[in-house]
Amino acid sequence: MVRKSFLTVFVLGLFIFVLGAGQAAGQVVLVDEGFEGTYPPPTGWATYQTGDATDPGFVQIDAGTVGFNIDPHGGTYCVAHGDDNLSTDAISWLVTPQLVISNDQFSLHFWQADYYQSYYQYHGVWVSTASGDPTSGDFIELWTADTVDTWNEVTESLAAYNGQSIYLAFRYEGDYMDEWYIDDVMVDSPVPVELMSFSIE
Repeated sequence: MVRKSFLTVFVLGLFIFVLGAGQAAGQVVLVDEGFEGTYPPPTGWATYQTGDATDPGFVQIDAGTVGFNIDPHGGTYCVAHGDDNLSTDAISWLVTPQLVISNDQFSLHFWQADYYQSYYQYHGVWVSTASGDPTSGDFIELWTADTVDTWNEVTESLAAYNGQSIYLAFRYEGDYMDEWYIDDVMVDSPVPVELMSFSIE
């Protein structure tokens, strides 16, 4: 009886331990990008400029990059679009690799900041279920909002795309407007651990 009770308590304790650690252990991560590696752009990503032909687009910066005013959120680097003085509006895209959304728990998370906020024109995240090239016309807006000059996190559900393959794109618009900073982009889904129930005889 003592041995059986000890084994029951041990197994129950093990279940509780696994359950407590299981969220992180079972997490499915499709994107985890801090822009610390070779740029432009990270492997599998793409950049496009569909506005002014001289638009530099999204660039990798660090704390000492001339012409930029906000340090990266995490690590040494982030990406940003500057307040470039062009002839017409920049329309700049930073596009993820293709992502397979296999359940309705996937979300996009990223950190953003804005400098010269009073000159804000447009920042957005767009999604395509077809081509990753914005010139194809397949992208539609998923999220848009202004931000402030301190880092803040955005989380956007991708539940509507369950069972589909998608591209996500960060889109900036403006001519000599604000600066938009992006860092620590993640697309993930928490997967709870499924425990088997059984009895000990």
